[in-house]
Amino acid sequence: MPTSSRILMAPPGLEREPVGSPEVEGGNVMDSRATAPRVLLVDDNPANLLVLETVLAPLGVGLDKAASGREALRYLMREDYAVILLDVQMEGLSGLETAALIKQRERTRDVPIIFITAFQWSQQEVLAAYGSGAVDFLTKPFVPQVLCAKVSVFMDLYRARQEIQRQSARTQARERELLEHTHQQHLHRIFMQQSSAAISITRGPDFVFEFANTLYEKIIGRPVPVGASLAEVMPEVVSQPEVMARLRRVMETGEPFVGTEFRVSLDRHGTGQLEESFFNLTYQPTFDARGQVDGLITFSVEVTELVRARRCAEALAEDLHRQAEQLERWDRLFQHAGWGIASTDPETWRLNAVNPAFARLHGYDSPEEVVGRHVREVLAPETFDAFKAELSRTIEKGHHTYENLHLRKDGSRFPMLVDGVALKDEHGNVTYRAASFQDLTARKEAEDRFAFLARAGEVLAYSLDGDMVLQRLAELSVPQLADWCAVDVLTEQGGVERRVAVHANPERVALAFELARRHPVDLGSDVGIARVLRTGEPLCLPELTEESLPAFSRDGEHLAMGRRLGIKSVLCVPLQARGRVLGALTLMIEAGARRYGPRDVEMARELARRAGLSMDSALLFEEAKDAQARTARLQGITAALSRAASLEEMAEVIIHEGLQATQAQRGAILRLRDGAVRLVRHFGYPEGHAAVFERLTVDEGSRLREVVRGGQPLWSATLAECLAHVPELAPVTEAAGEGARAVLPLVTEQRVLGLIILGWTRERPFRLREKTFLEAISRQCAQAMERAELYRDAQAAIRLRDEFLSVASHELKTPLTSLRLQHSLVERAVGEGPPEKARTRLGAAVRQVDRLTSLVDSLLDVSRLSLGKLALELSEVDLGQVVRDGVERLEAVFTQAGCEVRLRVPVEVRGYWDGSRLEQVVVNLLSNAAKYGAGKPVDIEVDADEGQARLRVRDEGIGISSEAMPRLFGRFERGVSDRHYGGLGLGLYISRQIVEAMGGGIQVESQQGEGALFTVRLPLRR
Repeated sequence: MPTSSRILMAPPGLEREPVGSPEVEGGNVMDSRATAPRVLLVDDNPANLLVLETVLAPLGVGLDKAASGREALRYLMREDYAVILLDVQMEGLSGLETAALIKQRERTRDVPIIFITAFQWSQQEVLAAYGSGAVDFLTKPFVPQVLCAKVSVFMDLYRARQEIQRQSARTQARERELLEHTHQQHLHRIFMQQSSAAISITRGPDFVFEFANTLYEKIIGRPVPVGASLAEVMPEVVSQPEVMARLRRVMETGEPFVGTEFRVSLDRHGTGQLEESFFNLTYQPTFDARGQVDGLITFSVEVTELVRARRCAEALAEDLHRQAEQLERWDRLFQHAGWGIASTDPETWRLNAVNPAFARLHGYDSPEEVVGRHVREVLAPETFDAFKAELSRTIEKGHHTYENLHLRKDGSRFPMLVDGVALKDEHGNVTYRAASFQDLTARKEAEDRFAFLARAGEVLAYSLDGDMVLQRLAELSVPQLADWCAVDVLTEQGGVERRVAVHANPERVALAFELARRHPVDLGSDVGIARVLRTGEPLCLPELTEESLPAFSRDGEHLAMGRRLGIKSVLCVPLQARGRVLGALTLMIEAGARRYGPRDVEMARELARRAGLSMDSALLFEEAKDAQARTARLQGITAALSRAASLEEMAEVIIHEGLQATQAQRGAILRLRDGAVRLVRHFGYPEGHAAVFERLTVDEGSRLREVVRGGQPLWSATLAECLAHVPELAPVTEAAGEGARAVLPLVTEQRVLGLIILGWTRERPFRLREKTFLEAISRQCAQAMERAELYRDAQAAIRLRDEFLSVASHELKTPLTSLRLQHSLVERAVGEGPPEKARTRLGAAVRQVDRLTSLVDSLLDVSRLSLGKLALELSEVDLGQVVRDGVERLEAVFTQAGCEVRLRVPVEVRGYWDGSRLEQVVVNLLSNAAKYGAGKPVDIEVDADEGQARLRVRDEGIGISSEAMPRLFGRFERGVSDRHYGGLGLGLYISRQIVEAMGGGIQVESQQGEGALFTVRLPLRR
């Protein structure tokens, strides 16, 4: 069931509608008629609520029922009540707690509360009830008439209170209306007559004027008709975007705008000429009854004159500030300028103001020492007349620049650049003379240096002869830069050579060369010329004293010779080009007060840089000539090698056309083949020295093998250095003396074919161009040697081809002749004799056909091997069974040869091999044993050893010579003459290729006349 309901005027759940007409109360609209009193019933027992409702029904009041304290609080948030009947004992919020919350709220704290309870309260509980806000309490059961009487009293109080509030509101409203009317009249009088602000009121988006006071019309310079728009009154304002944007924004947003010194251009005189004006103004929006912006009130005070006055004052202050800064800058410039500044009195010719720089230029410690002095005291005496003439030009022109000679305090002279100015008054009289001064000493010296360097450039570019370049360089330096000049150059041998020395006295020049000869520069030293050559940095000794000489001397003699030179100051700079040091230029002063300093170092470095470039150009020119000569020689060698067919002819060309041109005293060309060394040609060695060369080896572990394997030349400046790298060359090279050695491998793209060994009788370094030349010769020699070997191999191949054709013709012809004969015999036997005789003949014919087929198959295998197309079909194969099948297949051959076959297969040997190819190997080995061991037993053994299958075939026949052993497994090769034993010489070659293709190997052991042992090894697993 519902927990609350409305009684009388409104159905449950609906709000009560107000009745009556509105009146103003506290500025708000309220009901002018009395609001019907309402009573709030609060009890958590619905039956009690029904009883209360029944009891109060005769009073005709509105009732609201709440079943809890929380629901009662919600009613109180929406409604005003004359009295509250509140049950004390309720679940949740009790009656006392609910009353306390009601009294805490501003709106409900004055609503009277009557507690209803079914219990008898003690005196303390009654006091607590009154303390929580109760005005009365009833104990159940109560007398209904009592309840109605009490409620009626509170209803009357509620109505009286409402009436008092209405009367008070009406009185206040009348007072406010009267006050507002009086205030409006006062404001109108102020706005129209006494206001210091221009005021206007406009309505609508077109800004139609509704009001404008007198000052407003005065400011804009025209009357403002009521009802006229802004565009009609002030059309020039409408065309100003900033002003209109502000006006429209206030109309759109309702936010006022306050502008300070806001710029508005007005046509005050109606001439069309706009006058810039400034206002402190406010655009204040006005609102209609719906709260919408319907107009603007403008309050403006013109501040145009104030803005103009402030601008003028700011401009004046800025100008004064700028002038003060200029004066301050001028004072700082005057005091701290790097050039001298001075002014003179036009009448007395005395200096009346100078800056510190002017004093320093003339050798004084402070400006005070100079001020007051006559101009003559700072000028060279002979230049005073010239100074007066220049001063006249300055006065005439107002500004003039000229050069003069000035005096320092110590009497020394120096050139000065003078930039003078003269100021005149309106009558043409000179009122001020001043000038700035710049010391020209450095510039004059720079001009002299530039002129000297220009002359040096011409001299150094005159020739490409290196010695002439250095001589001219030294002659140019004396006496302008030095009393002495010497040039030392780094040699290709790693030493230092004095090329040039120049002095005014020729006898002194000889002393400089003698000093360099007796005490050459030690590049390991850290002093003097050695340091410059090693580091590439200049060395300047401004003062070379007697005490410092021992530090630059090696011994007493060296010190004595240095003292004889009489050097006072030394400057040594490196000659450099392309990042390398070529030599050193040494400048020396032996007399006078001049000493070298930083400027001289820069001058000398620039001179040395240009000299280094010229020297490098000369060296490049010499290298170009040498390169041209070497190229011509290499071309000659190439042409000669093209005509050489044999190794000997090639070696002669290399020795006579190339190697002897290197000025080597001894040399040899060696050929490497199969680990052996053979002398091809030599020069400079004794005749019996060939055997010494051929005793050289390139076995594993030898140093010579490392040189061969690396393929890089070995350059040794001394014999000891060479033997330290390759001690095996000691027997060969010691006969050539202690000089330099070079070992050059003859390298082609695939292998090293040989060596060139060269020897010199003296120690020497190898220059880069010399190395390049020898390497080029070694490459040509290697290519020629390779061509000679190819030519020899081609000749051998042609010879083998011819032999093969001869043997093949014979071998193929033999079975064909026999086959023809057998066919004739078969034909005769068929016609004359029994069938057995014919079958015998046919069997012989078949054997000849088989032989012919075997020969053709061998040729086909050779072809496949050459093309790399030998294919293997691997499967599990019993090696013993393959051998047994081969023996059975060749039984007739062994019988015909008279060979006893002794086969031994102690264990079963299986592996993954090509069975048919393996049978081909076995048949070839057994055929050779029968052919070359006829009449002797043949031993065959099959076993396994160290994870490998092994097949051994031994015969006791003619054996193989040691000369034939290396070529036994080659194509078309035989161990004996083909005249006595047939065959194409392919069986062993094919067998070896097949075995190696299956991952194995084949070897032979034999002595002439003692038979041969062939051993085949194959892997058991692949």
